[in-house]
Amino acid sequence: MKQPETDIIEPEIIDETGQVISPNPSSDRARAQGDNGGLLGGLLVLTVGLLATAAVILFSVLILVPLMLLGRLFGIVIHTSSRR
Repeated sequence: MKQPETDIIEPEIIDETGQVISPNPSSDRARAQGDNGGLLGGLLVLTVGLLATAAVILFSVLILVPLMLLGRLFGIVIHTSSRR
């Protein structure tokens, strides 16, 4: 039994003037060559995130821990459970 030949239908895009624009597969790229915006943006977000994390850790170590130790020294106890 012979199978029928299948024709490949090429996509066509029609612009607003009615001209047919055929896509050129050789120039089809996900991004322009030399465009590093995504890479630089990702590195910037990573850097800002790491700096924010370091700032929170420094704040905790230099401010919160000494205040908690002073509170314990003066007998201030915070009860976190609500049972009585």
